[in-house]
Order: sequence, then structure tokens, then C-alpha cells
Amino acid sequence: MLGFISGFLAPFRGFARLIARPKLWPLAAIPVALNVALCVLTAWGWFGYAEPALENRLAAAAGFDDGFFGTAARWLVWFVMFLAALPLLFGVYLAMAGVVGGPFYEALCGATEAEV
Repeated sequence: MLGFISGFLAPFRGFARLIARPKLWPLAAIPVALNVALCVLTAWGWFGYAEPALENRLAAAAGFDDGFFGTAARWLVWFVMFLAALPLLFGVYLAMAGVVGGPFYEALCGATEAEV
């Protein structure tokens, strides 16, 4: 149990160590900025293209006009697509974080080891 707690707290200790050493901030800021940009681009693509296309197709297939049921159906589609976007964004982040930030993480690890 103690190993689990130590492992759970390791990212928080690493974050505290990083905050305490300002010269390491640029090495950490670059991969964070790249990952945020990647997630923003994924969300833009999802909500800019996939969500409106599905919303229009479902509304046309159901024969809803812009009345109450059409508006309710569009809100329901938006809500479902929003819920679907959360695991999509998290999956893109998990899949690409190491690939995009790998070289910067290596430099950050080297600088941290040199300090210790």
C-alpha cells in the first residue's frame, strides 16, 4: 500500500520540484504548449467539422425542422458529441504526449539529473 501512495504522489512531488527550479520551466513549457495546441486542434476539428456534419445529417434524417423538436434534437446531438469529445481529446493527448514531447522530456530529465 505504501508503494501505491508513493507512486500516486510522485507526479505532485515532480511538479513541486519543477516549480522550485525556474531554469527548468522552458524545458517543461514547450511540451505542455505543444500538447495543449494538439488538443485544441483536435477539439477544433471535432466541433468544427464532425459535430455540425452529424447534427445536420441526423436532423435531416429525422425530418425535424427548426421548431421545438429540431432545436431539442440539435441540443441533444451537441451534448452527446461533447461527451464523446472528452475521451477523444484524452486519447489524443495520451497517444501523442510522448511522441510530441519526447525530446523535450529527455532534455528535462537530463537537466534534472544534472542538478541532483
